[in-house]
Parts: sequence; structure tokens; C-alpha cells
Amino acid sequence: MLLHLVLFKWKPGTTPEQVAVLDKAMAELPGQIPELKDLKFGSDLGFREGNASWALAATFEDKAGWHAYQVHPAHQAVVQNIALPMMESRNAIQIPLP
Repeated sequence: MLLHLVLFKWKPGTTPEQVAVLDKAMAELPGQIPELKDLKFGSDLGFREGNASWALAATFEDKAGWHAYQVHPAHQAVVQNIALPMMESRNAIQIPLP
């Protein structure tokens, strides 16, 4: 099992409505991508200055499952059409799960 973590910082002026569109699209991905075993995501709660704006945590059986998610047309549509236009920065990491 592996965990894919991604942190996004949105461009200044990104609206809550834009983020809601992303949230809705992300909520639909588990039903479209069988390799995606679990998905959690959401906006920062604002407890600390300088945090990322939004994050996701996705679980996969293995690297092949993660790769299938990366190239899946539904995921690519969310990235290209929704996330990229409002993204200022992105950091990601994949870590093994016990």
C-alpha cells in the first residue's frame, strides 16, 4: 500500500466557489478510478499562517495503481481544467503504508 499526499497553494483571488468545483470533481474520482482505494481532501482550516491552501491524501495498492490514477482521463481532466488554473504551487510525496 502507498499513500500519495499533495499540497496546493492557490493563486491570490481564488474563490471559494472555484474550490467547491474542485471538491465536487474530486469526490467523483473514486467511482471512476478503480485503483483509487481511498481519497481524503479539503481546504486548510487556517490554524497556522503559511499553510497550504488545500490537500489530498490518496491510497493505492501499489505504484502501478498510483500510475493508473495519474494518467487516468478523469484525473487529468480535474488537474488540467480545474486545479492548474488556480494553482500557485504544488508539493507531493508518495510514502509506503504498513
